[in-house]
Amino acid sequence: MLIEKRERWFELCKLATVEQDPSKMVELLREINRVLKEEAAFNRLLRVQQQEHQQLIDRWDSRVRERSASQESN
Repeated sequence: MLIEKRERWFELCKLATVEQDPSKMVELLREINRVLKEEAAFNRLLRVQQQEHQQLIDRWDSRVRERSASQESN
């Protein structure tokens, strides 16, 4: 999906560089903007998921350390 979006964005930019019709140029720029906004939203979601995943790993690691320390003291 991400690769397809980047390819689409790149194609739209190439088209925009040679477009002579102002109304078509505006439409291309709107589409470029839409694709970039979608990619930005996807990247934000990905960052949030990565942060949540790291928090789960940190909690799990903390519990493992606590259990290990508890077993060593017994």
